[in-house]
Amino acid sequence: MKARFNRFRKGVTFQAWLIFTLFALIILMVLWFLQLNLITPYYRNAKINSVQSIADTIENLIENDQPLIGIDRIARENAMCLLISDEFEHRTIFNGIGSGCYVLVDNLEDPFNYSEFHEKLMNASTNELSVFVDHGSEMLVFGRSISPNLGNFTILINARITPEKTDLILIQNQFVLLVIIVLVLAIFASLFISRRIAKPFISMTDSARQLANGNFDVKFDESYGGYNEFVDLATTLNYATKKLSEMDEMRMDLIANVSHDIRTPLTMILAYSEMITDFSKDDQKLMLEHLEVIRSEALYLDELVKDILELSAIESGKYTLNKSRFSLNQLVERVITHFPQTIHFTFDKLYIVEADEMKINQVLYNLVNNAIKHSKANHITVNLKTKGKKVFVEVIDDGIGIDDEVLSDIWERYNKVNKNFFRDANSTGLGLSIAKGIIHAHNEHVGAKSVLDEGTTFYFTLTII
Repeated sequence: MKARFNRFRKGVTFQAWLIFTLFALIILMVLWFLQLNLITPYYRNAKINSVQSIADTIENLIENDQPLIGIDRIARENAMCLLISDEFEHRTIFNGIGSGCYVLVDNLEDPFNYSEFHEKLMNASTNELSVFVDHGSEMLVFGRSISPNLGNFTILINARITPEKTDLILIQNQFVLLVIIVLVLAIFASLFISRRIAKPFISMTDSARQLANGNFDVKFDESYGGYNEFVDLATTLNYATKKLSEMDEMRMDLIANVSHDIRTPLTMILAYSEMITDFSKDDQKLMLEHLEVIRSEALYLDELVKDILELSAIESGKYTLNKSRFSLNQLVERVITHFPQTIHFTFDKLYIVEADEMKINQVLYNLVNNAIKHSKANHITVNLKTKGKKVFVEVIDDGIGIDDEVLSDIWERYNKVNKNFFRDANSTGLGLSIAKGIIHAHNEHVGAKSVLDEGTTFYFTLTII
């Protein structure tokens, strides 16, 4: 049980849920902190702006000689006490606070000194004066002097600029309830999101387990979730599955082909050994013929083992090249002298390259030998030509050609254009694979182009010195 919980705790679902929930909780805590520390300053600034706005309204009414209709309602709605005085000390009061109005001198033990405040207002550099006082809570006494055509007027506004404790408690209680609701919703939302994110991983994990058990027919759903990242991952895994399937098929083919290649000469060696024992031991001429067959088959096995070891070294990345500078033209001339057929050699200039001479000799020999085997009239050409800083080495035959659909597969081990393997007595079936590996080890390019019933051109590049 504990192991299952630990596994769940470390899973994508739980981790995503935990991250989303903690993120939501942190956001709510930040909002809580801001609410506790900013509500009072916010309320204070809003109240001051409201006082100035109401003062502008009253000033506009007085300047246009309009009745102060609605001022009493404004005072009550905004919890303010308004006092308007003319130059003859005639005062009009609109009390929206009640007994808490600071500018009503009759309601205070420490009365508001209107004369002193008026004198300061008259001496102010602007026509406004703001005074903050503590009267149970922080209060603002705002004064503005105006001089319309009707005479001089003073507008006094008294307002509480901090919220009442009951208001704060109400706001905080509402916020607590809001936090609880949002947190619960965040938990369920994060659980839904985490499961939605984790589900494709779970599906891919199940498919990966099937793949690990050797089921190469498994498919990773490329449409699940609708997220680009999952689609890319599924596409990549499907591509990897396809390649693994191809490699497994190649492995089986390799085992079958190598087994066939080894079994055939061994059978011949055993058969001719028995023939020597039973029939030709007393016939010198016949025995030498049988021994030559045994020798030929043994040499073939030796070549096969060498090719397999060389191909294994190439594919393991541990292939060693002994590079040196040499004349490519002279190398081609030496290679074509090994063949009894007439091979045409054309070139546009002398080429000096830096590569592993023995390996390039092997590549060229394999390509020429392959061209001779598939030529119809033994019309073989080796051509050297320049393309930029590269020399293209082309081996051209007049054979049956290769279909475009299988042209890219000819470099695979034991590939015979079709899957019906047959043994060539003079070939291990690994020549083109080894040639490709050698050229790639030189960081060069190798390829082929072909036209059916006309012939095939194999080519590789080397860097000119």
